[in-house]
Amino acid sequence: MGVDYREFPVLVVDDEPDILRSFAFNYGDEFEVLTAESGARGLEMLQAHEPAVIVADQRMPAMSGTEFLQRSMDVRPEATRIILTGYTDVDAIVRAINTSRIYRYVTKPWESEELRLTLKRAVEVFHLSRENTRLVEELRRANERLAAENAYL
Repeated sequence: MGVDYREFPVLVVDDEPDILRSFAFNYGDEFEVLTAESGARGLEMLQAHEPAVIVADQRMPAMSGTEFLQRSMDVRPEATRIILTGYTDVDAIVRAINTSRIYRYVTKPWESEELRLTLKRAVEVFHLSRENTRLVEELRRANERLAAENAYL
């Protein structure tokens, strides 16, 4: 699949500046990495940008990652979501998966190449979903034209 991953921004929301810098350093050559240091800032970023992938840390003050991802559904429902956690908070993860359409859950610390592959697959899921929506709309319009032409005949 010939996807230019830089065309599909990745938003990373984490209250730890080192994690945000790490994402930008490790993945910024392959993806457009946008960062936000809080859920509130992440929601602002979602208003200004259209990320294909949203990565959020579960444990953040003021707004948890699951709450942020749930709220992100209102702004960018089509984005692919990934949750990061350094803890085994099974209830929160299950809740996030069930309410926020989580694509993957990644534990901290992560393996760099495995996360790179996860980000690529998440972009591809987003791209294929968007392409599918476009093709369905194209098919709908073609069917309308055919129905009109049949009615004319």
